[in-house]
Amino acid sequence: MFIICEKVLIIAKGRLVAFDAPENLEKLRQSANGIDFTVEALPEEAEEILEKLALYEGCTLDEEQTGLLKIHVKADIDDARAVCRRLFFAFAEKQKAIVEMASKKANLEDVFIELTEADALEESEVEKE
Repeated sequence: MFIICEKVLIIAKGRLVAFDAPENLEKLRQSANGIDFTVEALPEEAEEILEKLALYEGCTLDEEQTGLLKIHVKADIDDARAVCRRLFFAFAEKQKAIVEMASKKANLEDVFIELTEADALEESEVEKE
């Protein structure tokens, strides 16, 4: 592993919005960490399966016009493989096919975008008042 820098500064609109080690900044974006998958199931069926796995609270479901259901499960990316296995077998047990699955880990670019966009949104809200 190569270490390029020990600390990162993120400045937006002349203000310091973050200063920390890269790995700590990436943890700020825990919501981006997780597993995205597409399943052939109704939302109620998926909710039932996810509730049994105790994953439903950290999920978002988006029904597509194609009859497929896109799901994002928030998860600790270090344990993504185990979560993927649990999801696969739980949906397979109910005869519901997972047709696509990928894990995602937040990176410094995600952190930068989130922090600088959040700062811009706050500024625009203040200007409206």
